Amino acid sequence: MTITIDSYAPGAHVAAHPDRRRTDWLTNLVLLAALWSFYAVVRNLTGETQFVAVGNASSLLEIESTVGLDVERAVQAAVDWPQAMMAANTYYLLHFPLTLMVLGVAFWRSRSHVFPIVRNSLIGCTAVALVVHLLVPMAPPRMLPGFVDAGAEFGPDPYALAGSESANQFAAMPSMHVAWAILAGYAIWRLSSHRVTRTAAAFHPIITTFVVIVTGHHFVADAAIGAAIAIAVLAVSERCSREGVTPFGLIVRRCDDGALSPRSRSAE
Repeated sequence: MTITIDSYAPGAHVAAHPDRRRTDWLTNLVLLAALWSFYAVVRNLTGETQFVAVGNASSLLEIESTVGLDVERAVQAAVDWPQAMMAANTYYLLHFPLTLMVLGVAFWRSRSHVFPIVRNSLIGCTAVALVVHLLVPMAPPRMLPGFVDAGAEFGPDPYALAGSESANQFAAMPSMHVAWAILAGYAIWRLSSHRVTRTAAAFHPIITTFVVIVTGHHFVADAAIGAAIAIAVLAVSERCSREGVTPFGLIVRRCDDGALSPRSRSAE
């Protein structure tokens, strides 16, 4: 009798049955769509909070001034070029579709390792942010005196697009743009070994941080706290992955298992 043991390295790509791949893709898509819908609905439960949100933003600006972090006006003043502002606004708008594209590539390339880590981190970050959005509504800098609303002044304006009327503009703290950029950068880094691609992955969160500040959408503190949340949740997700723990248990366990088993045995 001969026993053959095939071991697979974490993240190895193993072809799944087409029907199983389609089922997993649909399951994850429905899960993420449902969670995003829940997030969008709950985030807007705060109602008319402009007065409170502007007051919180003014208080945050005072705190930043005390510790020397109030550089937002200086950054906007330094980029005194319409074309640069338009480019920054365009990069800002790429945030959501780019994240979805990275998730799709991660699912296709590393369905059993990188994808679950990024997906779970995205869900975790967004859940934490939702709580903060509800407890501490925060207006963006562009709503305060002395700041430029780059989208409205130079375009394209994200809040002038179709479907944007339901967006909560008082959810600046923490910055999900920065948090998601870190997760996208992590995924790209893990999925590629090319120097150029990995360099782009490393610079994406940095560029995103600059963009959200120069366009007047976030304070430095918003970006810093968003980054801290992303790094912390990502660390937890990676540890859960190493230990074989699925944070979202029964909902996505089948998707995480995929077609990859740690060992396959055949006896003759």
